[in-house]
Amino acid sequence: MKRKSVYKQILGYNVTDVFEVVRNNRETSWRSDLENTKIISEKEFREVFKNGNATEFYMTKLEPNTFY
Repeated sequence: MKRKSVYKQILGYNVTDVFEVVRNNRETSWRSDLENTKIISEKEFREVFKNGNATEFYMTKLEPNTFY
């Protein structure tokens, strides 16, 4: 099953800085819900949650500062 999530939020920060934080899958210490993140490839990663569940992501499109 393929699902799509879209989140929108107005922030008082530089869009480039916010985009880099959200897109950085290697530094996720700000995510209190994650146990760890496993980088599988340049376009694929897995988030492992503290409850043991995991979600695998595959990036299909990247537009810097706009879409991830």
